[in-house]
Parts: sequence; C-alpha cells; structure tokens
Amino acid sequence: MRFRGFGGFAASTLVAGAILWSFMTTDVEFSRLLSAGPRIAEFLGRMFPPDPTVMREIMKGGAETLRIAILGSLGAVVLSAPLGILASETMVSPPLYRTVRTLLAFIRAIPLILVAMLMVGAVGLGPLPGIIAVAFHATGMLAKFYAEAIDGVSRAPIAALESAGAGPLARLRHAIWPQMAPVIARDTIFRFELNL
Repeated sequence: MRFRGFGGFAASTLVAGAILWSFMTTDVEFSRLLSAGPRIAEFLGRMFPPDPTVMREIMKGGAETLRIAILGSLGAVVLSAPLGILASETMVSPPLYRTVRTLLAFIRAIPLILVAMLMVGAVGLGPLPGIIAVAFHATGMLAKFYAEAIDGVSRAPIAALESAGAGPLARLRHAIWPQMAPVIARDTIFRFELNL
C-alpha cells in the first residue's frame, strides 16, 4: 500500500512539474486575451447577418466534406478489417501481430494534413486526395480498435461451441461477432465523427 501511495505521489509530482514547466517556458500572456475582446467582437459582428450569396458555396463545400468523410471512412473500414485481424494477438503469431501493430502505430503518427498534401501531389486536386488521406489515417486507428475488440472477446462461448463441434465460421458468427459488433460499431462511428 505504501508503494502505491508513493507511486501516486510521484506521478502527481511529475504531472504538476510538467504543467509548471510548460507555463514557465511558454510565452503565454493571458492579458492578451482580455485586450482581444474588441477584436473578437468585431470579427463575430462581421459574421452576422450571413451573406446569402455565399451560402450556396458553403453548402456545396459542406456536402463535399460529408462525401469525403463517408467514402474515407468506408475505405478505412475495408482496410481495417483484415489489418485488425492481423494485429490481434489472439488470431496470429506474435511476430506478425507485432509487425502489423508497429505499422499501424506508424500510420497513426503521420499527420492527416501531410498525407493529404502528399495525395494532392500524387493524384491532383479534388475530393480523391481527401478520401485517400482520410482512409489512410483512419485505418491506423480503426485497425487498432478492431484488434483490441477481437482480443477482448470472452473465450467461454467459443470454447462451448468448439466442444459442441462447431466449425470456425460458426464460432465466428455465433460467439465472436456478437461480442465484437457493438464495440466495432461504436469505434467506427467515433472515427467517422473525427473524419467529419
């Protein structure tokens, strides 16, 4: 118990020290926020009333953003399903799942805007670079989530079906998928919201 108390104290001290260091070494002047009030009010004032002449362009851009998010998310789901299986420690051998998890960590580390800029250079302007960039970036996260969903499945229903002589597809359909489906749906919707 004493060690846990010390560990909690050490962690709290580290966090407090990091926050204090950040405040002391970052040029943050909160007084600038107070003096920015008139500029913020002027900026917000220019937003109202909305200019109806630009609403059509805004709606067009919003619809394109929605389409990019939908298609990019679809691409990520298609790519993440097999990668999630390959990143699951319960489905494949340790060297393979470690390699795939390292690849997924690398994908997650690349900023989305960098992927988008590379895709614009590769395929040109338009929605396609955005779709590819969103799909690529979201795959790193979704495949990790899917692998964790697979690894979190209770083995008891699988063992029960195995003892009854059920094959791999029956085990997947009746024991694994019902446990995974809510988690996968939640994670996919979460990532779609991020893609928007």
